[in-house]
Amino acid sequence: MNHPIDDFTRFEHSGWERVAHKYNDVWASLTTQFIAPLLHAADVQKGMSVLDVACGPGYVAAAVQQLGAIPVGVDFSREMILRAREFHPAIEFLEGDAQNLPFAPNTFYRVLINIGHFHL
Repeated sequence: MNHPIDDFTRFEHSGWERVAHKYNDVWASLTTQFIAPLLHAADVQKGMSVLDVACGPGYVAAAVQQLGAIPVGVDFSREMILRAREFHPAIEFLEGDAQNLPFAPNTFYRVLINIGHFHL
């Protein structure tokens, strides 16, 4: 992370590093319920480049890919990125900070965040 890290961010990061291996069993049934409405509201279309911020294990990115769009996922948890890459090897996932994204302006047609906004 390239900006000053506050106590909340440190807490969130250490927590997700510890529990990434539990995500599918504990949170997936809740967080995946919001994916279809999110993609519909964002009007994700075939061929669009789409950034999935706070991507976790990559569920939104995978749904974006199923629509024929081109996803990239970013998450600050290395453990989450490792899981996302394991579950979805054909999608690009990067370790990065949602509060300081490493992309030039206008890189993506859409920038999405599912449940991650609660953690910022």
